[in-house]
Amino acid sequence: MPHQIIKMFQQTAFILNENGAEVESYAEIVEECVEEIEEEDLQKPKKLFFDSEFIILLKRRDNSYPYFAMYVANAELMKKMEK
Repeated sequence: MPHQIIKMFQQTAFILNENGAEVESYAEIVEECVEEIEEEDLQKPKKLFFDSEFIILLKRRDNSYPYFAMYVANAELMKKMEK
């Protein structure tokens, strides 16, 4: 029987200090059984293409300044997209 996601929540914490970085993550998903899910109700996943250098900035909605910034200049740890 198909399921429909009612609520989805993820919380991620970065602990950055002189000793390194630690990441903690918590996720919660609430779903219910449904008889049938219409195909137009399903959202297609977004595909992001990184073909040059980029910056990641993380900030809280209630703050103007980011608390984390990362400049990515190479693709050493990335996976190549299969065509």
